Amino acid sequence: MSDARTDEMRDQVRKQLKARRDFWTMAIVFVIVWIILAGIWYFTTGPGTYFWPAWAYLGMGIALVFSALSAFTRWGQGVTESDVDAEIERRSRRGA
Repeated sequence: MSDARTDEMRDQVRKQLKARRDFWTMAIVFVIVWIILAGIWYFTTGPGTYFWPAWAYLGMGIALVFSALSAFTRWGQGVTESDVDAEIERRSRRGA
């Protein structure tokens, strides 16, 4: 494996690890915010009333899903040299 490939792979792994760490930080912050919102709702209007924090939960949940996709899948990642090389190899096999 060439040094350029190794450097590229290390950069990809570094970005992936950072995305995973950021995801878990976001998840913890969201849980804390959800608890605070539920507490505000409970102590101001209480059970049996409209549960307005659900709207914040929905929006934050959507953000958390996209963050998870970015952190734990290849979704949202840019095209790398390895991706280009693989596509060129695939096309050359198909044309041969």
